[in-house]
Amino acid sequence: MASPQLTLAERFRELRQPTCAGYGAKVQVVCEVMWQTLEHEPTAASAHVDEFIGLLEHGDNLLLAKLVIPELRYQPSTSTTDLKEHVLKQLQRPPERRRSPPSRSVIREAHDLHQQETATLDEVDWHRAGILLYNRGNLSNTEKLAVDEWLRNAPGRHTSVSK
Repeated sequence: MASPQLTLAERFRELRQPTCAGYGAKVQVVCEVMWQTLEHEPTAASAHVDEFIGLLEHGDNLLLAKLVIPELRYQPSTSTTDLKEHVLKQLQRPPERRRSPPSRSVIREAHDLHQQETATLDEVDWHRAGILLYNRGNLSNTEKLAVDEWLRNAPGRHTSVSK
């Protein structure tokens, strides 16, 4: 279980990690803490409302949150805070209208990840070519140039492997 000393920002950051052990339990803890913070410390919670809504809309997180937040299971009869009402209204919208356009940082991160993936796949292709042509994975630059030259001159091929 997450430490009670963690701030909301730290809890959300922990959930964004690619490998988050105990993800479901941590989602429930974050949801419970965030819901209480919306009630008792609205100014501290307001900075995380959009991130909280995004978390609830991701995968099965809303189902997990419903286990620890009764107001998400049924329409609350008691008055709630403005921030809680905002969260509830956002979750009641049709799914296609919930998503806001991605931020620049998300687009930049996706682009960087795509570049890393492309570079990794290029390395894999060169490694595979080295195994097939030279019975070893690592090619020297001279061997890469020779393969690249052969590909450029191969019939039906008009592209180069190297970039």
